[in-house]
Amino acid sequence: MSSTAKKTAKCPVCGMLVEVGCCRGLTAQRHGETYHFCSQACQKEFNRKLSGRKKGRFTRWLERMDKSNRDAFGCSGPKCH
Repeated sequence: MSSTAKKTAKCPVCGMLVEVGCCRGLTAQRHGETYHFCSQACQKEFNRKLSGRKKGRFTRWLERMDKSNRDAFGCSGPKCH
């Protein structure tokens, strides 16, 4: 019986599980560790946080939506997508 289990990793920005190796280019290397991302937006946010740049319009919008969901429903919404 062969194992077809796919290796997954957690996106460091939103926490979504992503399949390792399925999306080339959506990775980053930092201090010998490889980070895998679910989207280009998460990868850009990760790089922005490391470089100390200001938040983009999309990130500010996600944060406002997250706060609105917590205020209205007592839970947060999706972090990306």
